Amino acid sequence: MLGAIKLQEWIHRFELGTGARYVRWFLALAGFIAVAALYDFFCFRGMNNAEAMDAAQLGRNIGEGRGFQTFCVRPLSVSLTARHRDDRTSLLKEGHPDISNPPVYPLLLAPLLRVTPSAQDLALLKNFTVYPGDLFIAFLNQVLLGLGMLLVFRLALAWFDPTVAWISAILFVLTELYWRFSVSGLSTVLLMDVVLVLVWILSAFERGSRESAGTRRLVWLALAAGAVTAMAMLTRYSLGWLIVPVLVFVAVCATGQRIKLTGIAFLAFVVIGGPWLARNVVSSGWIFGTATYAPFADTFIFPGDTLERSILPQFRGLPGHTWTLLSALTQKTVTGTRDILITELPRLGGNWLWAFFLIGLLVRFQNVNPSRLRWFVTGTLALMVPVQALARTHLSVEAPQINSENLLVVFSPLVLVFGVGLFFVLFDSLQMPTPALRYGALAVFVIVISLPMFLAFAPPRPRTTSPPYYPPRIQQVSRYLNTNELMMSDIPWAVAWYGERQCVSVTLNWRKDFFEINDYQKTVNGLYVSTRTTDTKFFSTWFAGENRGWGAFLLQALVRREVPGGFPLRRAPEGLFTNGELLLMDRDRWSDKGGGESF
Repeated sequence: MLGAIKLQEWIHRFELGTGARYVRWFLALAGFIAVAALYDFFCFRGMNNAEAMDAAQLGRNIGEGRGFQTFCVRPLSVSLTARHRDDRTSLLKEGHPDISNPPVYPLLLAPLLRVTPSAQDLALLKNFTVYPGDLFIAFLNQVLLGLGMLLVFRLALAWFDPTVAWISAILFVLTELYWRFSVSGLSTVLLMDVVLVLVWILSAFERGSRESAGTRRLVWLALAAGAVTAMAMLTRYSLGWLIVPVLVFVAVCATGQRIKLTGIAFLAFVVIGGPWLARNVVSSGWIFGTATYAPFADTFIFPGDTLERSILPQFRGLPGHTWTLLSALTQKTVTGTRDILITELPRLGGNWLWAFFLIGLLVRFQNVNPSRLRWFVTGTLALMVPVQALARTHLSVEAPQINSENLLVVFSPLVLVFGVGLFFVLFDSLQMPTPALRYGALAVFVIVISLPMFLAFAPPRPRTTSPPYYPPRIQQVSRYLNTNELMMSDIPWAVAWYGERQCVSVTLNWRKDFFEINDYQKTVNGLYVSTRTTDTKFFSTWFAGENRGWGAFLLQALVRREVPGGFPLRRAPEGLFTNGELLLMDRDRWSDKGGGESF
């Protein structure tokens, strides 16, 4: 009899008590793992994003004890570093410091890549599937995605009710765009979590200020808000602008000691972010390193990627100088803002919940806290549109939507929560005759919003990574060089990540800029031009575009099958333009592997 009573107590606990909560969370975790496994199996085929490879190779260098030394070298970085040092060296021989990437994401990758199995000789594999480092980074980002699901649930639960919280978490997990970012290797998922934590802190600050919480609590929350905002900036420099709406929100919500609390938040932002920015100034003379020049990238002054490939970018020689620069910045901002408003903003988050968020601005929530945070999100999005437009480079063209310059997507989980909240405000006003009909309508809503995710599993599905980012080929080419030698390539991030060799981007002009590096900084032992360049438009890219300095060089090698006179790299292992690629070396490095010609 006693055993039966205890059994009934356990059953009751699992149905209505704490046990039911554990069961729900266990099912949620199992469901998330199942979705991750399905997505990785059907859709993940390795990295194909330049920024992700750049961050990964930097994280590996940190993990192996080299510090913030990069193998992916930009000519602009070489120029800024050398010009800022008394000895005019860029430290290519000793180890070039990275002045392009913020530190947080590479630091997060460092311990992971330290324990990641090292890549074997990929060229010997008959059936290559995926590079180990790519897979481990995807797993890490999916753990961060799971953390984002938890944060979305907690915010929705605090603002609305359990039903809204669960539906928000489910739709977050079933948003295909977030999974694409998770397997891209970019820092976007981490930034989503950082922004969700920031809004959680601001929500607590608003509630504490309105309910007259103690001064100590408000001070700690203001400190936390400033510190987390600094972490966002140190993950992606453009998000440093986030401090503006954060300070405005703190000032508006603080009922007392407004100046003090706002100053504390700003002080925390400066204290956390300042040391790294000072390090950039010491290394390059610029607060954000090469990223300081981002507003001028992909303008009519420096089209495409010509700015980061410039040894000495010239500004003062421009006609009209100041007016030309202002005209370029204005044109870029206006054009970029128009494109964002027309194409990116309507598909924010990869689903239709953006429409519910907009309509929700006309509806007043009974809870003051989500109402104020909703306007914070709205104001932040309005600020980030021109910021994103001005900070965009050629990377947004090469990888539309899935790139680190997509700032709006970082705030889309908040848009999702508010969109689901408004849906239930409207949904609860409907008179459903039966519970079954209500649950059916909710199921249809979830399915319709999640259609992109379901369709991602349908054929045709992505194939194994293909050129120019095919790891076995890149590793094979890179291993012709010793570990302390330098290569030049149009895909230096891939050579640095998959080939584990120091590689500098192809300069604008080989007759002058190439020798600026080869003669005065470090000898270039190999040149690798991939199909990323050779598959582009012929005249507009090679002669009138960003590769105009190499147009005649490539044409002579392609048509006449010879290397222009005066160029020091004249040995090729497989002939010129094999498989659409150009590979030149300083000497015979493959005699034990057969083949090779001198040009």
